Amino acid sequence: MGLFFIPIFIFGGWILYSVLGLMSVFASYEMLNMVKTKTVVPKSVFVFVLAYNLLFYLVVIYSAEQGIILDVVLPLLLGLILLGSLLMVFIEDMSFDLFAKSILAMMYPVLGFVSLAIIREESLAFLGLLFVITVSTDIFAYFVGVSIGKHKLAPKISPKKSIEGSIGGLVFAVLFSILYIFLINLGNHSIDLSFWMVGLLAMLASVMAQVGDLVASKMKRTYGIKDFSQIFPGHGGIMDRFDSSLFAAMIVVALVVLELI
Repeated sequence: MGLFFIPIFIFGGWILYSVLGLMSVFASYEMLNMVKTKTVVPKSVFVFVLAYNLLFYLVVIYSAEQGIILDVVLPLLLGLILLGSLLMVFIEDMSFDLFAKSILAMMYPVLGFVSLAIIREESLAFLGLLFVITVSTDIFAYFVGVSIGKHKLAPKISPKKSIEGSIGGLVFAVLFSILYIFLINLGNHSIDLSFWMVGLLAMLASVMAQVGDLVASKMKRTYGIKDFSQIFPGHGGIMDRFDSSLFAAMIVVALVVLELI
């Protein structure tokens, strides 16, 4: 799977934007299919969610390039609430519960994949830092948890995850992030962040990556599914592969947009 995505992230540009946009739409489709296992989801809701997902993605990508992202997000959110409310009024099967789940199925993926696109636009090195954080968190949370994990982190959601593993993943994410920045700054690329700022960013992103993983696990356990889909044979769906990265990307972009880093 990495052989497909790595060149796309490196190349960037319209190819990356197109792939991430399609992934965002399909991730929303996966989430609605999950909801469909226990709730009637009219085709009109699928059409609305997937179409608005794509519209939101395209508009935010364009506004980010123009530097006006904060000016368009609020109108898009208001439009989403208005159109969704109209669906709830005029479609008999569109309950408030389904309305809320549809909003989540739309916004969770699109905000995450838009964030990945914005980070790549910022720089390839910055995107590399994000994946160093999420991958090292995932790998070392597992190995530390297997080695010394005794206290369950969220036993009803993910019984195998431990507090020790979570802390281990965070610590190694910080260490590898600082090492990554050191090596990057030796080469032709650079990230203008101090080591302490990188460490703080890595801590926040690592925590959010673990939250994203637990949220996805909670949803799958609630609906009794193993994977969101089988689009990647043996690896599950879009949401299975990118759950951690989406949450981490959103917090990083929030910090950048708010000019906190």
